[in-house]
Amino acid sequence: MVYQSRKIEPLRMNQEGIEKALELQRMRREAGLTHGQLAHLLGIDRVQYMDFERAEEQPSPAIMAQIRDILEKVKAGTLEVPNLNREG
Repeated sequence: MVYQSRKIEPLRMNQEGIEKALELQRMRREAGLTHGQLAHLLGIDRVQYMDFERAEEQPSPAIMAQIRDILEKVKAGTLEVPNLNREG
């Protein structure tokens, strides 16, 4: 059997995707959350959330609305932030 190599295309991020990723990062930091805490509140894996902030994946409009809602509630103090420290 002969295998053909595939050309790997470089990741092409558009400016809009980068701006959205930076906005997510800014909003999360303003709320004082870690990647893991926000991912936990969203019910997704931390790595998946980090892909949003690295502009490797685009969150759907529904997930983006959920992120905004969670961050607003955390900043208002109406949503408890999980302590994901494994030591305690």
